[in-house]
Amino acid sequence: MKPASLLLLPCIVFLSACNTSPTTVRVNLDQELQQYIGQSASEIKQKLNLTELGYKVRSAPVQTDSQLSYTVLRTMQIPVAQPAMRISRSGGTHAIHAASSYDSIDLKCNIIFNLKDGIAQSLEYSGRAC
Repeated sequence: MKPASLLLLPCIVFLSACNTSPTTVRVNLDQELQQYIGQSASEIKQKLNLTELGYKVRSAPVQTDSQLSYTVLRTMQIPVAQPAMRISRSGGTHAIHAASSYDSIDLKCNIIFNLKDGIAQSLEYSGRAC
């Protein structure tokens, strides 16, 4: 295998993982949550465990007369550029930026069960991490 091919292989694997993972997770979450439509808010609170499904839950669910909502967090890694110096062939130097460390932030996704008389009628999502 040529050296250039060896460098491209990790990039291809990384990009394909980025393209498939969020869609797969969202479909599985939708499928999991759809089974709660038609159940009471108290049943949903007893049975639904988002932590077991692999989600980081921000706090306890919040219930109003018309909604039952959960807030989950999705941690995103953001590359932080670190300045570095490169010496050119002519002997001069210039700064280049290379990502050598990562900072993480938590993005929120609100999962909202719309209630009528305490029974889940529909499901909706809001937030950047949904």
